[in-house]
Amino acid sequence: MANRRRPNPGILSSPDIGVDAGSFRTRMAIAGQGVVVDEASLVAIDTQRGGRIVAVGDAARTYEEQDLPDIRAVRPIRAGVIADFTQGARMFQRFVRRALPDRTLLGPRAVATLPTEATAVEHTALHDALRAAGCRMVVIIDQLLAAWVGSGLSTGEEGGRVVCNIGAGATDIGVIARGRVVFGRTLRYGGGDLDEALRRAVRRRYGILLPSAAARALKARLGAIDPSLVDEAMLCGCPLPLDMERTLSPAALCALTDVLAAALSPIVRELEWMVEDLTPERLSQIAGTELVLTGGGAMLRGTAEYIGHRIGLPTVVARDPRQAAIIGLNAMLQNFDGLSEDGKRFRRLSGPSGRRVPS
Repeated sequence: MANRRRPNPGILSSPDIGVDAGSFRTRMAIAGQGVVVDEASLVAIDTQRGGRIVAVGDAARTYEEQDLPDIRAVRPIRAGVIADFTQGARMFQRFVRRALPDRTLLGPRAVATLPTEATAVEHTALHDALRAAGCRMVVIIDQLLAAWVGSGLSTGEEGGRVVCNIGAGATDIGVIARGRVVFGRTLRYGGGDLDEALRRAVRRRYGILLPSAAARALKARLGAIDPSLVDEAMLCGCPLPLDMERTLSPAALCALTDVLAAALSPIVRELEWMVEDLTPERLSQIAGTELVLTGGGAMLRGTAEYIGHRIGLPTVVARDPRQAAIIGLNAMLQNFDGLSEDGKRFRRLSGPSGRRVPS
């Protein structure tokens, strides 16, 4: 009898995938490969042709600032959760195809993040959107937990640690102890609100209407909440409206950092209230530890010092704050033994993972 060829397991199933779906950007990672997708959370659709997709991700950004009668740019993720299920599922489907171009009989298993206080409805929306995109199993975890793992901290430490993840649409604040979020809050406020504060300030002070994309670029170029920390050379080449470039000097632009500092106040107040609400047991857990900042909002120079001074805790920024969550997801993908079945706890284990995740 002729020997039967065994099927290639790579043809049967796809590798596990991590999904960090943010309000501005969606990142995906594959176990053993790292980040394979880092694109704008954006879909451009043709309203005159039944909602046909024109572009997805970074390619759709050219349509966002244009006022075209038949093309509409949609951001399916708002405040860190799905706001438009149909377009969110279509966006995920295309991103999954980019991450895993080789077709298999079984879709990937996905580990995805949501804000700490996401509702049951928001959990269901993300789960169902990823399933509709072709994922055969979806495990949803706390974004704060993923950011903490990706920050490079020891996940085996017995004490607690305060972590603040400043995303584009939401900020998660919590205490993590023994690999679990033991106390957490979500503030539906983030880097996008800092952009909007810049837009309002520029219009109020100088009478100039700043497009959203230009406000984001200006914030990135300033890169600080204190004018003394701004690298004025970075302001050169910032894509600003022509009338703004003619009107404002680099020194005047640097003065806008006070707007960013003031815009951080809601996050600082939430941190202050959280610390006040902690039980004596929780306070003893975080005593002598540092507050860790993650997320794109943590990249503004001076933020750690400002927050640390306001709340009375030494504050540090993660090694790669913008990608901390997807780095954490990638670590979890490579060590499923350390992830609890409900996705609420992770402990890094030494050696390769041997646990078989249920299909």
